[in-house]
Amino acid sequence: MTSEQIEYQETPLPYDPDVPIVDFHTHIWTDAFAPRAEAILTSRDNSRAYNPGTVDGLVHSMDLAGIAASVGMAVATKPSQVNTNNDFLSQLVGHKRIAPFAAIHPDLPDPAAVIRRAARAGMRGVKLHPMDQRFKPQEKRLRPLIDAAIQEGMVILFHAGSGFADGCPYGSTDDFARFFDHYNTYGRFVLAHMGGPQGRGTKPVLDPQWPCHFDTAYLMGNFAPDELVDAIHLVGAKRVLFGTDAPWHDQKTDLKLFLKLGLTPEENKAILSSNALDLLRLIPEAIGFVNRVPAEPDQELTSGYTLL
Repeated sequence: MTSEQIEYQETPLPYDPDVPIVDFHTHIWTDAFAPRAEAILTSRDNSRAYNPGTVDGLVHSMDLAGIAASVGMAVATKPSQVNTNNDFLSQLVGHKRIAPFAAIHPDLPDPAAVIRRAARAGMRGVKLHPMDQRFKPQEKRLRPLIDAAIQEGMVILFHAGSGFADGCPYGSTDDFARFFDHYNTYGRFVLAHMGGPQGRGTKPVLDPQWPCHFDTAYLMGNFAPDELVDAIHLVGAKRVLFGTDAPWHDQKTDLKLFLKLGLTPEENKAILSSNALDLLRLIPEAIGFVNRVPAEPDQELTSGYTLL
């Protein structure tokens, strides 16, 4: 189902300077690697990139959307990529618009040590990807890594669900149920994609008892609004984070579609802003941007991309 086939309700745009909008799920790479990452993922998943996947591209995309800040991540698909990614991401610590999350891979010789270094460099979270890194979240070998991140007070964000590759055996609803049987008291886990659709066109499947937050990345325009609203109400708006999966979705379009779900102003404020600020331990004054009506969409990025 495409966004053109979905009927949305109209909701006023909450461009309030006291409510900085945060995108909790975006991807960035070095200027040198971004074209290669785009080529790999577009060929594998038939995706389209709406910005170049660089720091400048993401900031420009946020400007066009009226988004104040984003969490930026670079998934390491093999252990050899971790140090390079984290050297790049650590340079963004203190950036006024991007909060970097560390890269990690469970097959590293000592992933817990990498987690500690990233935390002490100032990174506020870490991203794990069961599908791309080929692990199940409940595996005992991950516990030193998870325990180190918990000890450092980091947000731990998992890709959840099958991606859109039907039958992928990693990161299923059952996997996370078993994971949370063990990790049932730490409140700083985030499951991407509202807990994980199990295949293209299926609705998110989640358990409201899981002690975590959920982000909306990649769901706008791909899933029926009533299913998203039901999922949000199932877990409560206080546990949902707005995310886009940029550059694979356009931030401006996703924000518009989110605001047409018909949620209350209080729910919108929680999902778009206050939940993320609380998890990231940020105050609005720390973000170098004042929300405004977004720029016109015909502005081109330096790479030649045009946002929808």
